[in-house]
Amino acid sequence: MSTVREPRRKKSRVPTLVDLSEQFGPMPAWRIRTNPHPGTATEKDLLHILEHEDSLCELVDGILVEKDSGYGELMFESELAARENLSIVKKILRTKTAPTLFDLSERFGPMPAWRIRTRPHPGTATEKDVLRVLGREDRLCELVDGILVEKDVGYEESYLAGLLLTYLNVFVMPRRLGSVTGEAGMVKLATGLVRIPDVAFVDRRRLPGGKVPVKPIPRLVPNLAVEILSRGNTPNEMQQKLREYFQAGVELVWFVDPRKRTVAVFTAADESTTLAENQTLTGGKVLPGFKLKLRTLFATLDE
Repeated sequence: MSTVREPRRKKSRVPTLVDLSEQFGPMPAWRIRTNPHPGTATEKDLLHILEHEDSLCELVDGILVEKDSGYGELMFESELAARENLSIVKKILRTKTAPTLFDLSERFGPMPAWRIRTRPHPGTATEKDVLRVLGREDRLCELVDGILVEKDVGYEESYLAGLLLTYLNVFVMPRRLGSVTGEAGMVKLATGLVRIPDVAFVDRRRLPGGKVPVKPIPRLVPNLAVEILSRGNTPNEMQQKLREYFQAGVELVWFVDPRKRTVAVFTAADESTTLAENQTLTGGKVLPGFKLKLRTLFATLDE
């Protein structure tokens, strides 16, 4: 008796911003629902949105696409008017168009589409939305020109961030040099720009009154910012972060790559040295005397 084998299913790939821009063209980005994640939506999600938000969506390959009722741009402008960041409002209203999928794909590259929050509409988000998403969903989002970008952090990245946090604190705390924060330490680098380094060091002289700020998103520029690279990060995204960090006044940036087991050390956006696993990471002029053998850091991944 012969058996009929089902054809193997291809492994599903997480849709990126580039994928969506190729599939839907220059569609306003707000029309793509990123919660649930693109590629995972079902008919139940259609009915849920209709019932709770009175919005009509179509379902295309597991992607929720909101119907444009004809007054989408009017809705976008009214939402902008209700937001606090007037500089962003004026900037976007001058273009008279909401950011499109093309705009986002050119800016962030092939970033997983779920990382861009489309509620509130891209271009209209504020610091209050960053805190709202954190409070309601326990999700960390950065704010970039009115766009909420969800942090992509896995267990391995969090583990390495925790190790670096410990090594830095062992050096910083006895010397009372300043504060070291982890992957939830939000900082406002400029108006409309909130970043969340995986690890950061702030010299005591930069702390307001020499003390750790009470505000959830303080206006604060770290001396050292550390990013643990994940698979969801794109070159476009990380280059933009570099520029923003140094423009704001960050003095030293480390990009830690768990897969290559290297650390790229930046002293400027265009000046870097990449250290291999058999080399030693130092604090440079920011933390003179700090040293960490990278073999010690990465070896724990094999234990």
